[in-house]
Amino acid sequence: MKPRTKEFKQAAVAAIGNKQVQANLDGLYRGFHKARDQAAEETPGWESMRDRARDVKAHTIDNLDYYLEMTERNVVAAGGNSSSPQTPSRPPDTSSSWPAPEESAS
Repeated sequence: MKPRTKEFKQAAVAAIGNKQVQANLDGLYRGFHKARDQAAEETPGWESMRDRARDVKAHTIDNLDYYLEMTERNVVAAGGNSSSPQTPSRPPDTSSSWPAPEESAS
């Protein structure tokens, strides 16, 4: 599949003006929300589960560095490889057995 980024704006304008595409999107939107509302009504404790999930998500984001480092330790301990993104405070790790992106493109 070739990227078609240059064609995006033109395609977006065409899709916005296409009545069938808009009707399909509207049906999808309405169907999704109807199904979600029905599931919420049929699930005991839906609101408390949603609140708990929100708390878990916030905690995970607030402690993401801990969880990423823990995952890396577990992957390495299980014999896997791990690589970290290069940032100004973290130079590239050249000890990895994985090829660099430009080397693996062939």
